[in-house]
Amino acid sequence: MNSNKIKSGQHIKSLVIFLSLVVVLFTSVMVLTITETKHITNPAQLTGFDFSIDIANISPEVFDWHPNALYTPEDFATGNAPVPVMYENRQASFATYRIVLNLDEGVVYGIAGYSPTFSMTLWVDGVVLESVGVPGTGLGYMTAGNIYFTAFFVAGANPTEIIIQRSGFVRAEGGRLTPLFIGERSLITSMNTLNHIRVSISIGVTLMAALLFFGMYMFFKGRNYFLWFSLVCLMITIRTMESDYRIINALFPNIGWHPITVLETIISGGFLFFIILYVDAMFRGSINRIVKIIGLGYIVVFTAFLAVAPTYLYIESQLRSFSNTFIVLVMTAVFINMIALIIKDPEKRHTDYILVLVGGAANILLGAADALIRIAGQVHLAINLVQVGALVFVFINIIALAANFRRTEAQLDIEQQKNREIDETNNLLERMSRLKNSFLADISHEMKSPLLTMGGYAELASWQIEAGTADEDTMQNPLIASEEARRLATLVDRLLSLSAAKDSVDKPIRIDADDMLSRAQALLTPLLASNNNRLDIHKEKDCPPIAANPDMVLQVFFNLVGNANRHVSDSTVQINIEQDGEDFILFTVKDSGTGIKPEILKRVFERGVSSDGSSGLGLPICKDAVEAYGGSITIQSQQGAGTTVRFTLPIYKENQQEDVI
Repeated sequence: MNSNKIKSGQHIKSLVIFLSLVVVLFTSVMVLTITETKHITNPAQLTGFDFSIDIANISPEVFDWHPNALYTPEDFATGNAPVPVMYENRQASFATYRIVLNLDEGVVYGIAGYSPTFSMTLWVDGVVLESVGVPGTGLGYMTAGNIYFTAFFVAGANPTEIIIQRSGFVRAEGGRLTPLFIGERSLITSMNTLNHIRVSISIGVTLMAALLFFGMYMFFKGRNYFLWFSLVCLMITIRTMESDYRIINALFPNIGWHPITVLETIISGGFLFFIILYVDAMFRGSINRIVKIIGLGYIVVFTAFLAVAPTYLYIESQLRSFSNTFIVLVMTAVFINMIALIIKDPEKRHTDYILVLVGGAANILLGAADALIRIAGQVHLAINLVQVGALVFVFINIIALAANFRRTEAQLDIEQQKNREIDETNNLLERMSRLKNSFLADISHEMKSPLLTMGGYAELASWQIEAGTADEDTMQNPLIASEEARRLATLVDRLLSLSAAKDSVDKPIRIDADDMLSRAQALLTPLLASNNNRLDIHKEKDCPPIAANPDMVLQVFFNLVGNANRHVSDSTVQINIEQDGEDFILFTVKDSGTGIKPEILKRVFERGVSSDGSSGLGLPICKDAVEAYGGSITIQSQQGAGTTVRFTLPIYKENQQEDVI
């Protein structure tokens, strides 16, 4: 396996493990940092309530309610405030809320809650503990402030009176007072700490994801879904900073509530905008074009409109509700497209695509659940499910992108491997082409010499005979021409043996060693006689038969003995045959010639390599033939001391049903 592929797989596996650990860690932190509180919906539940053990989550129904009126502690002390009316889940431009609690004297308590409308005043025992804007009937009364507040006070000897003046615009919670958390200081402090830990980790994780995938987009050009997903994570990060505990306000204390509200609108629109682009990029243009144009166009136009429109259009009207409904419909259409694509196209039924679909469905369902909870007035059950849905979408898609990246890299590795194989094949073909050209040039050169010699001697003999001048030397001309013809035949045999070696590989038959040696001796003796050499053959007694092709064995002997004959004269070329173990016969061809140079010896089995100017095909052909039948060949040589070639061929087994030669 390619080392780069192994490293790539290891890196991707490490990334998946790392991201999975981040998801597990974040989920654990989110679960562990949720503070359990007691939900109070009836004044009777406060009788005997121990604020040192539990935090009371007091709903607005428990407070005395004075709609469309703003009363102070003095008004209640002097009796100017009328009798409260029964609390109803209805809208009010502004209202006063009052509750009296029996708390332990001298104990420090904390009170915490939200001020979604940026317009609220909180008194405890006649002392203002929190003031954000000036509650009233108009938007002009709303000023900058912290959406989440915490105040501490020391309970006196008398029952503790808590009074809240609050504007109640439609924009948040239907104009209702959001639940207040009351408990001893240590409990409230602990709850706030855990809440801040949860929010900080949420911001850190989504910001890390945004930077990580933006970096991957920069590294892997062309994968736009990395960019869109990075921007989705960035939108969630800013939205969390803007909505939870008003971190934006902490960073920019002088910013007004209106710019923050506009920012919230832009971020919400941007979140949905980039989700559509991300899903479309991941599913490679699978979203219906009309749905895509309508969805993206509407988000851009609506967001731009709200950014410059009068404030009352999206605070006091139903425009935002209509917009949210429309966006939900667009997102539903997008994911219906995704489901249809997965059903229609088997190529899309990958884990990463399924995870994108699951993440989107989770986001839509949690957002819908949040809306239903708030419409039902069960605000105490709402834990910002829209934000949770966005985070679930992010984490599921982090895993989806990692899976997609791993699958894509695996496909790229396969393509790269194919390209490498094609390159190797092309290089091999190029080398073979060069070798062929060189080989043909060598063969052409060697054939030209004997042909010219044969033609010259034949022409000379013919001329002498016609002229009547033939003598004893003339009678030698045919012998010389015959010798050259035999040499030419040898060259032709070498040329043909390139294909013969391949054609005979699949035709092993039973060869008797004695018969093979007799044929070899008849072929090789005249060849050696040309240099006044002799052939000395030694065979082990009862040598078993061989499983090979007889013509190829003769070719091997001819090549090896022919090489020896060119490098020795007036000498003996030895052939030894003996059994080598249970499966092979060992053949040894030895001469006492000039030997081979060390630099040539290393490459003698390469085609075209020769130490005497020949074609350099003899030994490569021997190697191909021997190895084709499962044997092996080696060569040893020392300059001035001769050369020894050893090769093995398999022993014929009795269960091999072949012809006998």
